[in-house]
Amino acid sequence: MKSKKRVFACGMLAACILSASVVNAAEARFGVKDCNASLELKKDHAVCGIFEGGTPVRPITPKRIDGVYTIWDIEGNTSKLPLKKSIQEGQLNLVVYATAHYISKYAQMPYYLNDMYIDTISAVY
Repeated sequence: MKSKKRVFACGMLAACILSASVVNAAEARFGVKDCNASLELKKDHAVCGIFEGGTPVRPITPKRIDGVYTIWDIEGNTSKLPLKKSIQEGQLNLVVYATAHYISKYAQMPYYLNDMYIDTISAVY
């Protein structure tokens, strides 16, 4: 009878420990606290990215960028280029080049993690 109680108690203890680790794994899988977005404008291109660090080592958060890159020419004419890219796993990196005779002016990049809107960042050249 004592051994049955001991086995039951050990089983309950193991279940509690394993359920806590499953919850932590789920939080790491769907958590977005380790993701950082960046937007940098150079004279003739925009560099956008969402990078995931920390744990887990292999980036597994789905990421998406959906923004606009505004360029202009010497006469003041502006044009807009889309900043769109998505990835299911890995680091997201996007480089968009200005068309001929245009330079960077402004970029705005809303970004999404796990199909949820997180934030919008912008940059001015």
